[in-house]
Amino acid sequence: MSDFSEKQLQEAVDATFAQYGTNKNGTLERSEVYNMLNDMLGYVKSNRTVSEAEVNTFMGTTDTSHDGKIQREEVVAIFRKFYF
Repeated sequence: MSDFSEKQLQEAVDATFAQYGTNKNGTLERSEVYNMLNDMLGYVKSNRTVSEAEVNTFMGTTDTSHDGKIQREEVVAIFRKFYF
């Protein structure tokens, strides 16, 4: 059982898209994912930037529609799988 509610999940996804969906098109494009992953590395005090291979892996795992963008539903699915 999750320690998080559906409302908290939706708030987390909303916050992710508000911060990283800079072009406001409702998806996270590759450059936005790159920025998000680099911020995550910075948060854990890593002294490196994300590699292209890591972005490729994240995109390949998360982009289940295979359109080269991360849809809101795909973020919800990843958050549910790992955190909620």
